[in-house]
Amino acid sequence: MRLVEGLLADRELTYSDVFLVPSYSDISSRMDVDLTPPDGVGTSIPVAVANMTAISGRRMAETVARRGGLAVFPQDVELEAIADMVSAVKKADLVLDTAITLTPHDNVNTARALINKRSHGAVIVVDEQGRPVGIFTEGDQEGADPFTHLSEVMSHEPIVLPAWLDPEAMFEELAERRVPLAPVVDESGILVGVITRPGALRATVYEPAADEHGRLLVAAAVGISGDAGSQAAGLSEVGVDVVVVDTAHGHQARMLEALKEVRATVDDRPVVAGNVVTARAVTDLIDAGADIVKVGVGPGAMCTTRMMTGVGRPQFSAVVECAAAARSRVRRPNAARRRGQRLQGELRHGFTPGGEAAHRQGHRLPARLEDHVRGGYLRGSHVSQLRYPRRRGPARPDHRRSAIVIHLRGRPNHRRVPPAGGDRGPVVGRLFRGPAPSRRLVNSRRWLVVAGGQWPGGDLAVVKFLGPPDLVSCS
Repeated sequence: MRLVEGLLADRELTYSDVFLVPSYSDISSRMDVDLTPPDGVGTSIPVAVANMTAISGRRMAETVARRGGLAVFPQDVELEAIADMVSAVKKADLVLDTAITLTPHDNVNTARALINKRSHGAVIVVDEQGRPVGIFTEGDQEGADPFTHLSEVMSHEPIVLPAWLDPEAMFEELAERRVPLAPVVDESGILVGVITRPGALRATVYEPAADEHGRLLVAAAVGISGDAGSQAAGLSEVGVDVVVVDTAHGHQARMLEALKEVRATVDDRPVVAGNVVTARAVTDLIDAGADIVKVGVGPGAMCTTRMMTGVGRPQFSAVVECAAAARSRVRRPNAARRRGQRLQGELRHGFTPGGEAAHRQGHRLPARLEDHVRGGYLRGSHVSQLRYPRRRGPARPDHRRSAIVIHLRGRPNHRRVPPAGGDRGPVVGRLFRGPAPSRRLVNSRRWLVVAGGQWPGGDLAVVKFLGPPDLVSCS
């Protein structure tokens, strides 16, 4: 990385302060670009999911690893639960989605509760031997009684594909038969997974992040306040591939002590440590045993460190300095990672000065179908299954009473406040998690905001664009 015309940066810079200047390239296709991080972890794309309780769970770890990334389980999860999640991820197929299975005697209500646990939106109905006998999709539940058996509403005799087909052949089969997904079976006809058109296509583009035994990679974090060494040893025993020693301020004596303890117990597993923003901190962590250093204090899209404490550093300058220090004291090549990208272009800005991977993707991943904690839904006459994120953790926006804004099209059937002059634009919903239920409506600029957690139509409220009145109340 170099600045234009040899200019020197005489001030601290963050991602929004810089742009990438286009220059000559002999690359004819983006498919010719290799994004494999040189850190030796085993990932094929420079993306890692933050160790956040509401985001990084079994489904997220499985999905991201299939595409070449890495998910980090949070440090506040019990070891038994970590063991179960690691076991599930290691058993997952490198290409096929894990299927949600029920029997013909299960009811529609049970299927409804499970169907959105996977992004393919289907439940595979299997017999006692595990052979697929039907498919239940979201469309099959329309108008069905919740206690109806799946055998009465499912699609019978589903199209199945053999597991020995490669992803390209599976995609061609799905396209030729004009179906969005199909169960995949082994030689005995036993269900082994589900393949979708997007999944088959992506499997031809991305290389899974796998260990030496051909199983998906997974990481987990430990804190520094307890016995970090024994925690890391437990994670190693249950099969965690990468151990992350995580704390908000990574350049402190206790972090260096904990890092040495972890390094002594995890054999040759990669150890990640952070967060730091200076060259001195990087060299100290590497000397203490870190293979990879996490860079950034306060830039996270959901983090309030800078606002609440005034501590931090502009992220671009932090990555520039820390990447240079990591290269000079390298344990694994270019061992610097960075966090805090809110916009698509900022991902590139992090790699340009020497960052290796986008670690803290807490802004992009909430409200995805694969996140660990399910979000909520808005329902209305023209609005169905619109998901919004429920975020948890010490840095969540709720601590600042921030609102989540959702733009909708159509008219919800929640209670409405009829504005003078009629409808004036699209419906906008703004959600607050206030303490006590409230029906007070406050004008925020030109948008009406609902303050309170409960509403006559449910625990969410959607209101209309009203114009200039300063205060509107409803009984």
